[in-house]
Amino acid sequence: MRPPFFVYRMIPPARYFFALPAMLAIAVMLVYAPGLKGPFLFDDWATLPALGASGPIHDVPSFIRYVTSGTADPTGRPLALMTFFMNAQDWPAAPLPFKITNVAIHLANAWLLGALLMHLGQSLPLTPARRAQAAWLAASLWALHPFLVSTVLYVVQREALLATTFALVSLLAWLKGRAALGGGNRRDAARLFTAAVISTGLSLLCKANAVVIPLLALAIETSLPPLTGCELPTYRRFVRWAIIAPSVLLIAALAWLAVAAIGQPPLPARGWTVGQRLLTEPSIVLDYAARLWLILPAGGAFFHDQLAVATSWLDLWRVALPLVASVAALTVAIKVRHRFTPAAMAVLFFFAGHTLESTSIPLELYFEHRNYLPSALLFWPLAVAIIDAPYAWLRQGLPFVLLIGLSWLTYTQTSLWGDQVTQAETWARLQPDSPRAQSNAAGVDFAAGHLIAARQRIDWARNRFEGEPQIALNLLDIHCVVGGVTPDDLTYAVRSLATAKRDPGALMTHWLEDRIDRLHHQTCPALNASALRALLRAAQANPRMAELPGRRQDIAHLSGAIDLSEGDAEGAARQFAKAFVEEPKPSVALNEAALLGRAGHPDLGLRHLDLLDATPPAPLPSLRDPMAWLHAHILERQRYWPNEVDHLRQALTEAARQQSAPLSSHGDAR
Repeated sequence: MRPPFFVYRMIPPARYFFALPAMLAIAVMLVYAPGLKGPFLFDDWATLPALGASGPIHDVPSFIRYVTSGTADPTGRPLALMTFFMNAQDWPAAPLPFKITNVAIHLANAWLLGALLMHLGQSLPLTPARRAQAAWLAASLWALHPFLVSTVLYVVQREALLATTFALVSLLAWLKGRAALGGGNRRDAARLFTAAVISTGLSLLCKANAVVIPLLALAIETSLPPLTGCELPTYRRFVRWAIIAPSVLLIAALAWLAVAAIGQPPLPARGWTVGQRLLTEPSIVLDYAARLWLILPAGGAFFHDQLAVATSWLDLWRVALPLVASVAALTVAIKVRHRFTPAAMAVLFFFAGHTLESTSIPLELYFEHRNYLPSALLFWPLAVAIIDAPYAWLRQGLPFVLLIGLSWLTYTQTSLWGDQVTQAETWARLQPDSPRAQSNAAGVDFAAGHLIAARQRIDWARNRFEGEPQIALNLLDIHCVVGGVTPDDLTYAVRSLATAKRDPGALMTHWLEDRIDRLHHQTCPALNASALRALLRAAQANPRMAELPGRRQDIAHLSGAIDLSEGDAEGAARQFAKAFVEEPKPSVALNEAALLGRAGHPDLGLRHLDLLDATPPAPLPSLRDPMAWLHAHILERQRYWPNEVDHLRQALTEAARQQSAPLSSHGDAR
């Protein structure tokens, strides 16, 4: 048989199985090379600093504390954290090793996908060579797709990459076990089914969206020819308990969350209700599909906070038509699944993959990385159609055109990810209605020394957006350096914090902490203690922030930090005590006691630690949050917090003794 397209004519047909994966590896490495020099971004700064949160990870106890410290899921994602540890054992760290690892995992996933599609191709009336060609063409189209660039080069999405790795291993093991059982080999089938279950568990330890793996297996199972043979009852039991039961439980849990959210107010961190999210997601899922099929540009902006939620079933374009289209696609796929297996399987797999992240879990509305696993089979129908085409010119030429075209589009995207200034400016241009995109671009311009451009952009954003703390705080930073902060600027910032429709989270806290630290340096006289207090009062008046204990704690803590900067140590101690009561954690008490000690008031620091001693220990997390429960027990077993408290108490006691020693000597001399 002739190779599928002319670039393979130099390769003997017997070597397809080795040459195609090797060529895919070379293409992925070349296409992603420009993006490796990019910096850390956004959530990287929220997740990766845990590498140095309590000093370098230099021994077994510190490693155990680190890998159990995750809070993103009930599982804590410890396997993903382990791979971050492989790239760095302290923080700050260089981004290059993290990005190289991400690209390597992406390549491994492409190889696993090729192997999976070769196995699925056994159900098709194709020769082995054509099955291999179709499988590796589909895997290449997936691996080189520009819509997946943000998943691969955004370091923190290592979690999604690794979850996909183990998901593909699980599906491949299950399919091989299915084939072994069909051939009457129960022992091999049992081993492979066990491997599939274990791989699913490992995927869950990378990211919680691995709970969709049984549903993905069900999407494949319903499209494959039924298994026959004397082992059919055994296989039916496996399908019933390992595939159908978990899928039903997942759908039931998501339905329960949706019903429980009926009548609930908007979520403080989001600004919308779960019901509104459910109305909006069908149009977003179809948008994903359109970008994956290049009907819409696949290399769009990273930010999507400009998306408004749908509020009514009567919204024809955003709710009714997308919902009808989704239901119709699923219905048709189910009906034709045995006649047009690759296409039906791809549709069912895509929607099954979005079951968790695009329904009633209150995540942000839109993120490209949610398509990484669901899109895995999406290009297989096209690859099969091309490789099985009756025309040689089509089989030989079209794959080359598609792969070169996708590689070029992806290369332009990875080049953008390797140039932070151009990237930020491009995202801002593509998403003029996104406050995050405009704020990010102004901040990147400012950090790069493009002060006039930063000032112009942030002033434009100020006139366009109201109630956006990220714009307001960025504006104050830029105006401090370029032109000065005016009373109108402060008024705008106060109004933004008071009227923000969602909790700004750590953005406000970190910004105010930084500005409080600069109070004595007078880098921006207009942002004095009085101005910072006005900003805190505005945040306190915002009902979305006021209902969150963590945000109330931040506001009290920051108020105390301002008092401390002005020399009012007693006032600071009162505010710190108020902050501690909101969420009485040892980490909070230690941080505030250390602040009092560094400010020259070790006696007040000791008094603050006494407040910790007088507070009953908080109950340990329940097993409903298993990683938090495990982490708490590890800290307790290591006596981590008692040791930290004892260490700080000794330091404060010594500082207090040294403070009092000169006074005693002076009294003796008199």
